[in-house]
Amino acid sequence: MQTRLIETRFKSTLGIASQLLSWKSMNRPPWRHGSVLIALILTCFAPLPAAQALLPPPPPDGGYPGSNTAEGTNALFSLTTGTGNTAIGVSALQANTTGFGNTATGVNALIRNTTGTQNTAVGNEALNANTIADGNTAVGSGALHDNTTGLANAAVGNGALFDNTTGSANTAVGQGALFSNTTASNNTAVGGNALQSNTTGTDNTATGVAALRVNQTGNFNTATGVSSLEGNTFGNNNTATGVDALQNNTIGSSNTATGNAALFSNVFGDANTATGVNALLRNTNGFNNTANRCSRAPEQHRWQRQHGRRLFARFLTTQRAAATSPWVLRPV
Repeated sequence: MQTRLIETRFKSTLGIASQLLSWKSMNRPPWRHGSVLIALILTCFAPLPAAQALLPPPPPDGGYPGSNTAEGTNALFSLTTGTGNTAIGVSALQANTTGFGNTATGVNALIRNTTGTQNTAVGNEALNANTIADGNTAVGSGALHDNTTGLANAAVGNGALFDNTTGSANTAVGQGALFSNTTASNNTAVGGNALQSNTTGTDNTATGVAALRVNQTGNFNTATGVSSLEGNTFGNNNTATGVDALQNNTIGSSNTATGNAALFSNVFGDANTATGVNALLRNTNGFNNTANRCSRAPEQHRWQRQHGRRLFARFLTTQRAAATSPWVLRPV
């Protein structure tokens, strides 16, 4: 821009000089012509006024004070005194004013955060509704989307802890894990759709795809294995270890199932203990039962029967040979 101004001034100066030299030039001494040219050239190259900044406030991205970094339209748009924030993406941390130590990467990530601190949101709409809550970590599109004041939650996976609003200290790893959790706290879900329907149930631990998937208000349940305690809704204090263990339990409480499909059909029964594959498989509403066994496959049963018959036949043959031998002592 300054180069163009200089060129314009130079051209106008030449025009003025030519006019002055042609006007009554014959009646002026030669040295007067030179002095006019020198004055005009000095005027042309005089220092220009400093160019003013064209960008309106807030400052340009990446240029915020207080160790803040912003990249994207409206990122960190409302910042006042907050420090150490990083916003990358359209409207990331847009409403943040005094919150510090937040990291938002993705469109609308932490868009409503105002004073919340030490939050991390990676993914479009992650921690979208968070306002004043602290210490949350959301990685995945829509992770912890509705969280407002819940503290110290960790959600890794698309839609993990999506509906959580005020629940705290929850951990969800896997797509849709703890998706419907709203106000419950201290839950841990590891696996796709683990504890997916949980709303207000607390202190539950689900490890495995669809573990405790339908649980809503049940408390203090532990499910380890794919689809373990999958159908539990209101049951409390259940422990299931193994694929499909206690899968159909709904309101039964204080049951312990260890082994694939142990207590598989239990629905209402309480205080049962089943150890082994298929242990108490068909129990539905019985209570205070204890089973410790391992159901074998039909092929294994068949092999055992055949092997037993061979052993028994060999034993009979040995007995007959001994009875007819002259060396066998017989009672008198």
